[in-house]
Amino acid sequence: MLLSHPQALQALKASQHELEQLEQSHFALEKIENKKSEKLNHLWKRAVTAPYYKHLASSKPEQFSELPVTPKSIVKKQPELFLAKGQHLKYYESSGTSGIPTATPRLAEDIVWNTLSVVSCWKRILQQEDKVATLLPSDISPVGDLISNVCEYLGICMVRCYPFALGISDWNRVEQLFQRYKPTCLFVAPGVLLQLMRVLKQRKCFAAIKESISKIMLLGEVSTSGLKQMLAKNWEAVVYDVSYGSTETGTIAAACEDQQLHILAHSFILEIDNGSQILPLKPGFTGELVVTTLNNYARPLLRYATGDLVEITPGSSQTQDLHLPVLKVLGRKDERIRIKQVALDIEMLESQIYRVPGITGYMIEMDKSGKRAKLLLEKDIDFPSEREQQTTEILKKVFSEQGVDWDATHLLNQLPTITKSGGGQKNWKKTNLRIVA
Repeated sequence: MLLSHPQALQALKASQHELEQLEQSHFALEKIENKKSEKLNHLWKRAVTAPYYKHLASSKPEQFSELPVTPKSIVKKQPELFLAKGQHLKYYESSGTSGIPTATPRLAEDIVWNTLSVVSCWKRILQQEDKVATLLPSDISPVGDLISNVCEYLGICMVRCYPFALGISDWNRVEQLFQRYKPTCLFVAPGVLLQLMRVLKQRKCFAAIKESISKIMLLGEVSTSGLKQMLAKNWEAVVYDVSYGSTETGTIAAACEDQQLHILAHSFILEIDNGSQILPLKPGFTGELVVTTLNNYARPLLRYATGDLVEITPGSSQTQDLHLPVLKVLGRKDERIRIKQVALDIEMLESQIYRVPGITGYMIEMDKSGKRAKLLLEKDIDFPSEREQQTTEILKKVFSEQGVDWDATHLLNQLPTITKSGGGQKNWKKTNLRIVA
């Protein structure tokens, strides 16, 4: 974690002290609110050094609730307006799945604070004896460095093996590596994990490879409940939707042992836009998430509209020592579609599709009006041919009960790899929806 850097060492000391205090209080709301108030004062001073927020120099943090929302479109189009003063230590860019890739450089403080914030939850899942393999991109994107930093801090062995790193790692190398290394925990995007499963089944080594793997940490894409259940059954492992956030904001929520995404409330001021007003985040609320990044140094964001629809719940009784609300990602505002006047989103679709055994992917073909639509389904490698008609009939029935009548449902041996994203960072409408004439 670049601990020879003076600012990194200072940030590490401060973030460790904060984490110790929060853990001693079991992340009590009062303690978190006090921390957030203190952090907002520091954030305000950093923010006014960025061109976009310089007009706030004469304002005070107490006026926070009066601030307008920072539009995502401006952050994407003019990222230079949000750069605060400081010496950048790392340069990253967002994946660009929702538009243009955005420059997101980091200071040493950004890196350390985000790492320790995530550690507060992941340390409850990862064990000293674990052997981690990460199949996520390390170039340009910060996610590979985050996982490496967390494992390094916790003293856990890890290897990077992104299967699309040309000339370094591919499916052959990953298979051979897993046979030697025998990982116990995978960090991977759902689409890449599906591809890995199919490759290993084709090579008749899936059963042997998965034997050592007990934990799968999904990130990089929206992971629906239907998809997670299907993956857990195939891999015979515990599957975690392990983090939520973005390159722009840092990690907003992280999973712990109860398989729920806990909001890192000590690192953000989070609000919900319910369509008519913006309200402080509370369990029971649903709407667009609005984020203020308390731990961002290079690029502070005040009331940033993420475009993501979320649902907030109190959390389970299993985590009495972790009083942090739970977040469920419902998808992006612009990723809902209408087919024959019925509104569909990724959660609804995948809850139906992946409840049927043997399906490893799907694509929707529809015309621009949404009046005609076909459902294309990918069969698993070991899918029995005698079950094809039964499968299409089951899916026709379950979707009909939801008011969706497909013009046709086809089972295919393989769909284009774009449906599983390849790059590990995807936009659902770009990869699983095809508009035809």
